[in-house]
Amino acid sequence: MYTHIVMWKFSSDVSDSNKSKMISLLTNLKSTIPELIEVEVNLNTSDSDFSYDIILNTKFNSFDEYKIYSNNNEHKEVVKFISSITEEKAVIDF
Repeated sequence: MYTHIVMWKFSSDVSDSNKSKMISLLTNLKSTIPELIEVEVNLNTSDSDFSYDIILNTKFNSFDEYKIYSNNNEHKEVVKFISSITEEKAVIDF
């Protein structure tokens, strides 16, 4: 099992509709990328200064399947959109 987790901080001017769009885009990747076996997206409920705003938790059967996902064109389009509404991210893979 291979896990890929990403956390982002939204740009200060991001709209609620774009936050919802981001959640939908990430969640919908599971239906279009068969290598993605589990996906969970959650908004942060804490208001601390050091918190991130949203988290993506994904699972794959192997690192090789993760690489297929990360190189998928649909995934790349989602990444492009996310980059336009976020200002910071942190990633952990294991």
